Amino acid sequence: MSPRFLWLAVAVLTSSQAVAAEPAAPPAAPRRIPLVPGLTIVTAIEQPTGDYESIKRVLAVDAQSVLLHYSAQFVAQDALGEVDPQGVLTRTEVDRRVRRADLESSTLYLQQFAEHMPVLIAGTTALGTSRQVLRSLKRDGRSEITVFQMPLKGIGPPNPLDRQPGEMDFRLPGTIERVSPAPVMLDLIVNDRRVQLPAVRAKGMLAIEDSDFHFLDDETNPIALRFEIGKSKLRVIRINFPVSTPAGAGGNEPATGPNLEQALAREGRFDTYGIYFDFGSASLRPESDLALKAIADVLKKNPAWTLRLVGHTDGIGTDAYNLDLSRRRAAAARDALVTRYGVAPARLGSDGLGARQPKGPNNTLEGRALNRRVELVRGGA
Repeated sequence: MSPRFLWLAVAVLTSSQAVAAEPAAPPAAPRRIPLVPGLTIVTAIEQPTGDYESIKRVLAVDAQSVLLHYSAQFVAQDALGEVDPQGVLTRTEVDRRVRRADLESSTLYLQQFAEHMPVLIAGTTALGTSRQVLRSLKRDGRSEITVFQMPLKGIGPPNPLDRQPGEMDFRLPGTIERVSPAPVMLDLIVNDRRVQLPAVRAKGMLAIEDSDFHFLDDETNPIALRFEIGKSKLRVIRINFPVSTPAGAGGNEPATGPNLEQALAREGRFDTYGIYFDFGSASLRPESDLALKAIADVLKKNPAWTLRLVGHTDGIGTDAYNLDLSRRRAAAARDALVTRYGVAPARLGSDGLGARQPKGPNNTLEGRALNRRVELVRGGA
């Protein structure tokens, strides 16, 4: 091969690395996503300033109720939906308790989480719909459902169900009908693996708003994986939950651990999506602890291993900004492993590649979520 053609071949190969290849169809996942402590559901919301992620985490489950924690950080908007030009960050940290009886039969889906709302709003669901609604969609092809608009703080009662005569009603009641008899398969990241989950899709008019829902096809936990209600949109992009371990082996553990160890042993690298950062920042969010602990535990079990943490971003922003952010995020995760989990500094390195090695298209919420990750490379310290 002549030097000219060799140079052309190298140039084509190099440029192709910067463009995400058409992803292969991900494998099917088990239908069930267990409603257990540690279940974490990450939702992406698109704004002009970039995507922000809300995190819903199950804290406790008993015979009467389920306790959730909601965390979100995003650039503030005014009442007209205009983004703050100064980029002021709004943070929301709230708990929400949902009764088991409502998970069984309620038709009221209160999808919002707000600091001015009470922890328990009896009669409503939070993560998705109830078993009864999903059963009706599958059996009858239709179901009654009511969702809620987000009341502004200070307008109306904190509990949306406590409307007094003459006050604005934030409820959107209506009927939704199943779109097709077969489940719709949706691509998500479950326990750090790209999989397909089956969903029941239903559409209808709620008050004056068109609606389109995708509920997980699991009567024990019919999570809302997607919805569009008027201009409001929700996209679940990642789900993590603990996996059962054999009796006497310590109960449940984060699913990242076994997947991580097997991948590093077999392939020498692993993409983790369980390390979360503040919006546009390298500050770690508390929900990162499970993934960081899993990494530290794997390193303790394999004392000869070293790791390099490589940060990756989506394509929003300039190349220089994304490169710097990815490097700072990888360094922050490395520092946490050293200072909080006792990993020897010599066993860890860090770097960042910005948006240069995408896993998915940057023109979709799901693709950008696939690109935001921390890659672990064995032997790269």
